[in-house]
Amino acid sequence: MEKPVQVPTWEDRLSTGLADVDVQHQRLFAIASELGLMLDRKEPVANVRIAISKLRRHAAYHFQTEEGLMSACKVSAAHMKAHVHGHQSYLGYLDRINALLARDPGVAIGPLLSLLIKWMLLHISGVDSVMAREVALHTAGMMSPPKPQPESDDAAPIVEAINELYANLAERSIEILELNMQLHEEIGRRQLLEKAYGMSQARLRTIADHAYGWEYWQGPEREIIYMSPSCEQITGYTVGEFVANPELLNAIIHPEDRHLMDIHMHYIARHKDDGGELDFRIVRKDGEIRWVAHTCKAIYAPNGKYIGRRGSRRDLTERRQQEASLRLAATVFDSVNEAVIVTSRDNRIIAVNVPFGNITGYAADDVIGQAPQMLADGELQVEFMRELWRTLVKTGRWQGELTNRRKNGELYTAWVSINSVRDDKGHVSNYISVFSDISDRKENEKRIHYLAHYDVLTGLPNRALFSDRLKQTALAAKRYKANLTLMFIDLDKFKPVNDQFGHDVGDLLLKGVGVRLLECIRESDTAARIGGDEFVVLLPGMGNEEAAQMLACKILDALEQPFDVNGNALQISASIGYAIYPDHGDTDDLMLKNADTAMYHAKHGDTGRIVSFSQLTD
Repeated sequence: MEKPVQVPTWEDRLSTGLADVDVQHQRLFAIASELGLMLDRKEPVANVRIAISKLRRHAAYHFQTEEGLMSACKVSAAHMKAHVHGHQSYLGYLDRINALLARDPGVAIGPLLSLLIKWMLLHISGVDSVMAREVALHTAGMMSPPKPQPESDDAAPIVEAINELYANLAERSIEILELNMQLHEEIGRRQLLEKAYGMSQARLRTIADHAYGWEYWQGPEREIIYMSPSCEQITGYTVGEFVANPELLNAIIHPEDRHLMDIHMHYIARHKDDGGELDFRIVRKDGEIRWVAHTCKAIYAPNGKYIGRRGSRRDLTERRQQEASLRLAATVFDSVNEAVIVTSRDNRIIAVNVPFGNITGYAADDVIGQAPQMLADGELQVEFMRELWRTLVKTGRWQGELTNRRKNGELYTAWVSINSVRDDKGHVSNYISVFSDISDRKENEKRIHYLAHYDVLTGLPNRALFSDRLKQTALAAKRYKANLTLMFIDLDKFKPVNDQFGHDVGDLLLKGVGVRLLECIRESDTAARIGGDEFVVLLPGMGNEEAAQMLACKILDALEQPFDVNGNALQISASIGYAIYPDHGDTDDLMLKNADTAMYHAKHGDTGRIVSFSQLTD
């Protein structure tokens, strides 16, 4: 237990006779007494440090006062030097005590303060008394001080000796406290380092024990110093089995890959680096083959002595499988005949395959970062694209035909399938568009449609297309109570042309007939070739005999005009029969039958070359 601070009280015998000096001495005693009480009450260190600083300020002010008097009164240089030295030492000790408290609030400063206060008492009663006599003599006008009294001669050396003794004690006490504090600080620092080292070791051990990879450390004799528990998950062997048989590290390597490890170990034995990462296969305890990535590094002590090897092995099996899948996907990506576009969520192209370039003419660098709309024909309707995106957002897919434009400006028809790709949270991450160029197919379809519905020679509708148009026109006429006229036209004198000039000329003549028929009728009417030299004309809206007769005469007149075919002036004629809906038939089949009958009578009867079905019923 720390002893109380001994603070003597002020006594008149301590008076120097110098009023200012004595008042300051009394103030110093009061502050020292206050400081002693604070230490006894164990007040907070912050308050104690404030009090010490206060004592120092007043002591410095007091010492400045004394040194000013001594200088003014021309006190001897030796005395002045000793006095100033004592002042500086005292202030220095107070500063060091405060510094000690700042570093360690628990330091015991009571005995040291008691020593300094006693020193202050001795300084006042001894050294300051001598100073006061010299100042008083100077003030009284004496040129030089009288010879000291014998008792003063005897006391002065003792006072100086005691003064020096206190100074030495104070110095040694502070040094001891400072050394003790340094010792405690060093002990604390070492404890913190040991704790941090222990925590670091524990953390490293925890990290290694819970690492996804398999970590191990071999000693200089290849013995296992440490093996992480994850070795069992990767290899099927426990830590104990590896410790008992360190050769397992190499024994589990697939026989076909052991030469890789031999090369690797040979390299690192001759070089300081770790030789990089080595991938090889291992055979698990259960016989399963897995891929691992191996790294190792030799460990040396500070003195250069080899102390072992640290190794790490990571399971690569899943990554290898993923890489194989990616390679396969990449191969498929570029091997399919269809073009493939992969876009980001904001519909920017991030990848295309080789067929994409073959179809569009664009290289990957031309389109990466662009929107796929750059490929479309600029005439695509806005509403069509909106509907496409509405379907894609709603269902996650869209497919249909689009007209796109190649890099050279050529248009082509593409069959497009677009699918959205979603991440684990169900959010769209990408869009994949697969399309093929179906321009040839579309052209073939058009060709097939044309051949199925049009006469190849004349370009007019054939019997099948004409029958469909007749049916639709008859239904419309019935629905809207309208009329229509159907004419059958059979060419006369055509066979002699074929016989005389050949079929090639005959074919050209038939084409000319088709052209003249189209010139005689409206765009809304239909002219068709339904047989060798048989033609029909469908006339929606025409419902009276007079109009039908006029048109029939016009057609007949046009056909009787000479045809110039390969320099030959060919002359033909025609027989025309017609029927009017609904007077001559209220169905398409009946209309066709009656118009054909009228044409037959026009060709073989004596009623003329233009016959209305009404003439046969009158």
